[in-house]
Amino acid sequence: MERMKQNLEVTIGRLNEQMRDGGRNVTFAMDEALGRPIVVVRNEDTGEVIRQIPNEAVVKVAHNIEALKGLLLNKKI
Repeated sequence: MERMKQNLEVTIGRLNEQMRDGGRNVTFAMDEALGRPIVVVRNEDTGEVIRQIPNEAVVKVAHNIEALKGLLLNKKI
């Protein structure tokens, strides 16, 4: 599992280099909490996020669900 994560991080780094070298303002990142890649389209001049996939709201909900799972699974009933 750790090896797969490292391979994904290397691939994301290469994609970012290709996008930057191609003059595109698209960046890829790994969401550590979810263990999933995220695509962000930014305005290079202002840094404003034009589009994020998955949407920022979806990512926040997923983070909250993961946190809730931890609370529910760590407590004894």
